[in-house]
Amino acid sequence: MSNYGSTQWETYTFDITTAGTYWVSFVDFNSRDDNAMYDPLFFIGNTAGTVTSGGGDISGSTPITAAAVAAGSVSTVFDGGTLKAGAANLTMAQDFTVKSTGGTIDQNGLASTFSGDISNAAVNSPGFLNIKNTGSGGSVTLSGINTFTGTTTVETGATLVVNGLLSSPVIVNTGAALHGLGVINSPITVAGILAPGNSPGTLTTVGTVTMASGSTMSVDVDGLGTGDGAGNYDRLLITGTGNQFVIESGSTLSPVLRGITGSANNTFVPSLGDSFRIVTADGGISGRFDTILQPASGLLDGTRFYAFYNVAGSNSVDLRVIPTSWESYVYLHDGNENAQSAARVLDQLVAADSVSPVSSKQQALLYGAAGANAANLTGMTTALAGEVHGAMAAEVPLSSLALQSMVSDILGESPLCGEDKTTKRGVWFTATKNWDKRYGDDLASSFDADRNQYTVGGDLLLNKNARIGVGYSHVDADVDASHDSSGSATQNMGFVYGQFNLGGAVLESLVSLGSTNWKTSRPDPLGLSPESLDSEENGFDSMAGVTLRVPVTSKGLSVQPYASLVWVHSDRGSIEEDGASPAALSLPGYSMNGTRMMAGVALGSETRNPLAVPSTFHLNLGFGRDSSDLAHPQVDAELADIDMPILTPRVSQTFFQTKAGATMRLMKNGYCYANYAGQFRNGADSHGCEVGVRFEL
Repeated sequence: MSNYGSTQWETYTFDITTAGTYWVSFVDFNSRDDNAMYDPLFFIGNTAGTVTSGGGDISGSTPITAAAVAAGSVSTVFDGGTLKAGAANLTMAQDFTVKSTGGTIDQNGLASTFSGDISNAAVNSPGFLNIKNTGSGGSVTLSGINTFTGTTTVETGATLVVNGLLSSPVIVNTGAALHGLGVINSPITVAGILAPGNSPGTLTTVGTVTMASGSTMSVDVDGLGTGDGAGNYDRLLITGTGNQFVIESGSTLSPVLRGITGSANNTFVPSLGDSFRIVTADGGISGRFDTILQPASGLLDGTRFYAFYNVAGSNSVDLRVIPTSWESYVYLHDGNENAQSAARVLDQLVAADSVSPVSSKQQALLYGAAGANAANLTGMTTALAGEVHGAMAAEVPLSSLALQSMVSDILGESPLCGEDKTTKRGVWFTATKNWDKRYGDDLASSFDADRNQYTVGGDLLLNKNARIGVGYSHVDADVDASHDSSGSATQNMGFVYGQFNLGGAVLESLVSLGSTNWKTSRPDPLGLSPESLDSEENGFDSMAGVTLRVPVTSKGLSVQPYASLVWVHSDRGSIEEDGASPAALSLPGYSMNGTRMMAGVALGSETRNPLAVPSTFHLNLGFGRDSSDLAHPQVDAELADIDMPILTPRVSQTFFQTKAGATMRLMKNGYCYANYAGQFRNGADSHGCEVGVRFEL
């Protein structure tokens, strides 16, 4: 150390221990940093590593007195110099001022804390600070009220922790980091690392935060809480009108579950559906992270973090835990093919969103689906599939088939004049109740349906060789499908029937035309809206069938071997489910053409004419086979504008059918009848009862 009178010059190590006047000028001539060689440098090097005095003038031209330093009556001033931590962590409680020439704090690989206030040295003369690191590791913590308004620049290798108030704009260079749970009242530009909180915690800013290309936002996740310390997660709160969170292309989001420093448990394992709102910005979110760097450990197998931006105008960035593959998860958890189809839609949306932002509707669907936990995820995807629409497609054609069977039974009990000269033209009415069930399998969930069918008909023409008649049938069908979804179909059909004597055989025919009103209703699968997802559309139905009978009498019984072929058509217009939920489906028009073939035998009383005897009985046994389109209807749909098929449970195309019934004569020209019908096949069964009356004219 060189001396000149009571003044010391060019000191390498500055340690206030004795009275006198001290100068700081051209310090550290042997500095390894050539850029700092002619700057004033205050090197802190006492054994405690802590300077607690409240005064001193760190300036190239202003003297410092030990008494003033001890008394804390002189403010410390940055005037282009560097304050450098020495051999141990540095704690400074005194206030500082910063001139327009600025100052530098060198953390030197140590943890330095400044709990005093740092302010501008002069009004309208913003001071600035640079935070640098000539060592390795460490940090600079500002925990006071820092009102200086020049820019704070965190240089490569340095770490700034703001736990108090900072009014300065902040620039975080590449390789630098910004932490803290304080408040920054100015914009922040990050080219390095932004890690809100103190592992973990919340950093608040009143200014736009810009994540520049190449930057990383590191988020500690130690639990679901939004406080500070163990059991919480990092958050960035940007307040003030117009203040945004701007994410430039090339930036990265890095959630951290293990190795969290500070107060943390480091044991938290997020579950599917867990949500973390890591950023909120009053002015909105602009841009998105190019990369989400998944944690190396801490996640459940088959899960990952996924980021959502400004969903439903929330002005936020949310992290949610989703499956790495929705389809694989649903498959492994016994989801049927319909559930897997909906899961594939979600996978497609994730893949598309990773390349370019999907539509707001698609993002809302993903966000809602991402809230499903492990217990309800498979059920949620099943509900997304809208299985009620497949159930409706399977149920509606059955009314036409039931009509054909019903009319065939009545004609079978009504001999032609050629067989019985007492036969006359008649009118009849039948009421039918049916219960249908399909059992769930790996394709689709089970559903139940019931039908009430009311049919009236009458003969227009009757002679010994032919009977021609017309009729009308009204049907109300109700469907109960999976996940509290339901449907209804109201059908009105007009028909023409015929019966023709072919000598030893009888040919019966039926043609019907009608309309159907299709309605469905189901709860929002995502639970986002209290409104149900409803649909209503009209359709057209037609049917044509022929039956060939060979009536014979054997051992006091009427025996009628028969064979029939029925063609049935069903269609409806396109559907848009009502409701604000992104889970609402769009369905194009539906059209189905199917056939049913049957063969069997009808056994009954020797006297077939119910008016000729007090009562008759009959038993019908037969086998049938439905075409694939009739047995296995498939409905096309769009979920969030992505194609998705809706299947019905797999059933056997071949079935066994039995009917049993009786008639009772009411009067000379009228009788009543009652029948039971059962149809059985692998995967489905149907039961029905009908009652009716017939009068001859």
